[in-house]
Amino acid sequence: MGPVGDFVVNAWLGTCARRSFVVCRSHSSSQASLELFLTVAAQLNQQLGVVPVLYGSLGLNRVIGAAQSVGDVDILVPAVCLAERWPELVVVMEGLRFALIDVREREWRRGAGSVAFADEESLLPFAGIDPSTLRISTVDGVRFKELSPAGYLAVYRVSQHDGYRREKRGKWDAEKIAQIEHYLALQAGGQRETPGYC
Repeated sequence: MGPVGDFVVNAWLGTCARRSFVVCRSHSSSQASLELFLTVAAQLNQQLGVVPVLYGSLGLNRVIGAAQSVGDVDILVPAVCLAERWPELVVVMEGLRFALIDVREREWRRGAGSVAFADEESLLPFAGIDPSTLRISTVDGVRFKELSPAGYLAVYRVSQHDGYRREKRGKWDAEKIAQIEHYLALQAGGQRETPGYC
């Protein structure tokens, strides 16, 4: 089934032995990815005056306290940063010693870490989320925006209708939807689920 699938199944069944191993491994992956995000976001704040959106699995992990493994770090920025201000974004990323590996996907790599950019304005037509209404968080002086758990639920539900994504990531998206729904149900009942990090 894989680490993420094992984590979800065992978390729902309430078992701990396998979950502890997966949570520990995923937490270190998430922590490294969060540090990578904060490094990039700090420079976006300072050099471009941009408050980026922490997005994707890493963003979801952070807002619901999940411990899923994280692939690349997904960052949303104003569309102007991917068009007219693209040369400035390139200077920022190259200054951080990233190499552009996929121009179409705007994906950058440094060592084992990769970062991909998309425009924040696409959230509104895609999932009905106005990026100007997102909560702004600050970690170690770095400012960034975050979706709410309900926002992530909207994103993953819409993603299920995308043919390519459904074929490639449908199972993972369904598991994320189940996790978000579980989290929201706990919140509605006044409970808080805390991941068992090492």
